[in-house]
Amino acid sequence: DLSPDGAALWLAGIPMDKRDDVYYWTTAPTSGSCNGLSGLFLSDPEDGVVESVRGQLPGGNNMGLVLGWCHTTGMSQPAQYFDSSRNAEMDAEAAR
Repeated sequence: DLSPDGAALWLAGIPMDKRDDVYYWTTAPTSGSCNGLSGLFLSDPEDGVVESVRGQLPGGNNMGLVLGWCHTTGMSQPAQYFDSSRNAEMDAEAAR
């Protein structure tokens, strides 16, 4: 269920003691929207799929909003998984 209620239900299944192990970023384009159609429905900042405000994990470690990236390929700016700087940081943390 990809609705806000479905997301809340899914989040409720993540134990609070495990959330402290999660480090995450949100992304948004430097200007405009990532996708013209989704931009009509989502409030800024957004990554073309989800609004940054809805991409939060209470109890997790929010590493901030990074501009210049979108959720996936085919959008107005590169897909966030191409961000080599953040990928290196996540790889280093996962290796500890």
